[in-house]
Amino acid sequence: MSHGNEEKNLGNQDLSVDERSLIKTGEKPVPLLFMSDPAEGSSDRDQALRYNDGKPRLSFVLSAPNAIAGVTKVLEHGAEKYSRDNWKKGLPYTEVADSLIRHLTDFLNGEDIDKDSGYLLNIDQVVCNALFLAEFVRTRPEFDDRSKTLSIGGNI
Repeated sequence: MSHGNEEKNLGNQDLSVDERSLIKTGEKPVPLLFMSDPAEGSSDRDQALRYNDGKPRLSFVLSAPNAIAGVTKVLEHGAEKYSRDNWKKGLPYTEVADSLIRHLTDFLNGEDIDKDSGYLLNIDQVVCNALFLAEFVRTRPEFDDRSKTLSIGGNI
């Protein structure tokens, strides 16, 4: 696999330690943590090269562990009620939005617990429905049933 580094001779022992620890990727120098000085032997800090620039750092979702746990409970409830990943079959966007709005309305009216389940939080249902919509917009355009104008007031 080529990453634009063909002209570099990484095995060249004539390079200084500084030159061997950095390589230009076309944008900025990147430390080559997987390279060790042969005279020093290998260390516990050796690491393989990985090209992740510009890719989403999905570990950020772990910054909200309680919210993720709540959404997980909603997904588990859905798996018991329907089947695991049933939602991935797709739903019309407006059905998902209607559910999101119902749960949000209940939450804003001071109802923390979802009436249907009796134990899930309405706010977790809101987040789960928002995730479904975000996924469908990216993967299931055939379920886009939004109108170009709102029936209650035209264009906004």
